[in-house]
Amino acid sequence: MPALLFDLDGTLADTAPDLCAAMNHVLEQYGHPPIGIAAMRAMIGGGARVILQRGFNACGVDITPTELDKATELFLTYYDDNIDVHTKLYPHILSVLEAAQMADIKMAVVTNKREGLSAKLLYRLHIHRYFITLVGGDSLPTRKPDPAPIAEALRRLQVPPQEAVMIGDSEADVEAAKAAGVACVCVSFGYTQTPPAQLGADALIDDFAELIPTLQRLKPTLYSVFDVK
Repeated sequence: MPALLFDLDGTLADTAPDLCAAMNHVLEQYGHPPIGIAAMRAMIGGGARVILQRGFNACGVDITPTELDKATELFLTYYDDNIDVHTKLYPHILSVLEAAQMADIKMAVVTNKREGLSAKLLYRLHIHRYFITLVGGDSLPTRKPDPAPIAEALRRLQVPPQEAVMIGDSEADVEAAKAAGVACVCVSFGYTQTPPAQLGADALIDDFAELIPTLQRLKPTLYSVFDVK
C-alpha cells in the first residue's frame, strides 16, 4: 500500500506569518528592530533555535548559547500561544488529502518542528485526522536531513521506502528522502534559500492541484489508486 509523507512548514501550510510574529516578539524584547515576512521565509527550517539564531544573525547580533536558549523558550512560548493566528493551508491541499484518504493511501507528517507544536497546529488546521502518525523535530535524536525521521515514519506506517513519496520544500527534505531511499516531490512555494528547481527532487510542483498527476507519472502502478474523475 503506498504512502505519502508531508513536511509541515512551507509545504502543508504557510506558517511564516505566525513564526515572524514570534521572532519579532523576541527581537523586541532584546531591543532589536523587527524583520519582514520575506526575510522570515528564508529563515524557516531546522527548528525554533536555528530559526532564532538566523534572526539574530540578520540583526548583526552575536548571542551566547545560554542567551539563545532563553530566547528560544521565549519564542516558543509566544508561538505556542499564537500558533494559528495567520497560518493558512496552501490551496488545494485539502482536496489532495481527501482524495488520498479515499484511496486508502497511508499518510504521515515528517517535520523538524517540535512534535507538540506540530500536533497542535495540525489539530487547529483541522487536518490531523488525515495522518496516521507524526514524526517531529524532537521525536528522535536526529532530524532531517538525517533519514531517520523518514525511516521511523515508514516503520510506523509499515510501508517500504519504494512505496512512499516525501513531499517537502527544502534541501533537508530532499536529502533525507534520498538517504532513506524514498522519492521526493518538492513544492515551489515553500521556504528555501536554494531555488526550488535546484533542490534535486524527483519532481517539482507549483500547486497541489498538480500533485496527484505528478505522483501517477512518478509511480504509475502505485498511484493508480487515485480516483481522478
